[in-house]
Amino acid sequence: QNMKTLPPEALPELMSALSRARIFSTTRCLILWQLHTMVRPSEAAGAKWDEIDWAKKLWRIPAQRMKKKREHCVPLSTQVLALLNEMKAISGHGVSEFIFASHKDESR
Repeated sequence: QNMKTLPPEALPELMSALSRARIFSTTRCLILWQLHTMVRPSEAAGAKWDEIDWAKKLWRIPAQRMKKKREHCVPLSTQVLALLNEMKAISGHGVSEFIFASHKDESR
């Protein structure tokens, strides 16, 4: 079953609504992360700090987390690196292995 997509011309409205939304900063950053990286929701939400290669500006998603069971490397843009730095400040890098840790349970 294919999921509906957002037409490109609707992106400015989405970004505007996202900036005004009354949601957790972590949720906003996760949505932006997924828009920038174009990965599946479970892959985006499951991103871990140890998967980030800061020197090479890559996110290495291990094969076991990928649908096709092959490692996937996502290049990280300047905007995404800034988003990661924002998440460091929000989540206290090192407190949880997950970049977008749950507010209720840091093990997820």
